[in-house]
Order: sequence, then structure tokens, then C-alpha cells
Amino acid sequence: MVGVMAVIVILMIRGFVTPSEAAAFGALGVLILATIFRCLTWEAMHKSVVGALRVTLMAYLIVFGSATFCQFLAFSGASRAW
Repeated sequence: MVGVMAVIVILMIRGFVTPSEAAAFGALGVLILATIFRCLTWEAMHKSVVGALRVTLMAYLIVFGSATFCQFLAFSGASRAW
């Protein structure tokens, strides 16, 4: 896994890939390594997807909460400068 990270960072530093492309290459590299080491199972994929969805949902809830709080402050007039 450290090798995959090193290759991806080197590709980004050299300017061969953008960060988005590097993320895709990293995901592909991990899938290939998991297949080679026979760790790629449906259960592992399910756990990976559930974990990613939890982190994504937490990030969206933080953004939604901050936007809601911002609107509440704007509508109540609490953010008005004196």
C-alpha cells in the first residue's frame, strides 16, 4: 500500500496526473493489489462502500448544518454589523 501511495504522489509531483486522476489511479491500484493478494471479496467491498458512505454523509451533514446556521443568523439579524 505504501508503494501505491508513493507512486501516486510521484505522479502528481512530476505533473503527469491531476489530483482527481491520481485518486482514480490509487483506487485502481488498490483494487489490483487486493485481487492479487486475494483479499477482494464481496464482504470487503460492502464494508468499504459503507465506510465511504458514512464519511461522505458526515461531511454533507457538516456542510448542511453550517449552511443552515448561516441562514438562521442572516434571517435573525444576528450577523448585522453595528
